[in-house]
Amino acid sequence: VILLRYSSTSGFDCTVVTSGSSVAGLNLGAYAANTRTRIALSYKANQFYASRDGGAVVQDTSGALPAMNSVRIGGYRTNEFELAGCMEEAIYWPKAANATEIVRLSAL
Repeated sequence: VILLRYSSTSGFDCTVVTSGSSVAGLNLGAYAANTRTRIALSYKANQFYASRDGGAVVQDTSGALPAMNSVRIGGYRTNEFELAGCMEEAIYWPKAANATEIVRLSAL
């Protein structure tokens, strides 16, 4: 499972969960309410990248890939961190992007 969520205490983060355990975590920082943001994520084994609004890449270089059976945006296994807003667009490419591409994709 790959979780993209927001918490008022930790901000935006992406967590990768394999067999019930977190194997990668990317914190993308605080968020100002009622503002548009763009987040880009890329993943393959031992290479997880994320960027928000064209900012520096946050990376985690260890972690196995989960069996991909769901992607959750704004939700968690216990129904915490529900999305309170709207998501304008989601795009999936079946190839991992590099750090430069992730920054470019997340630029507004």
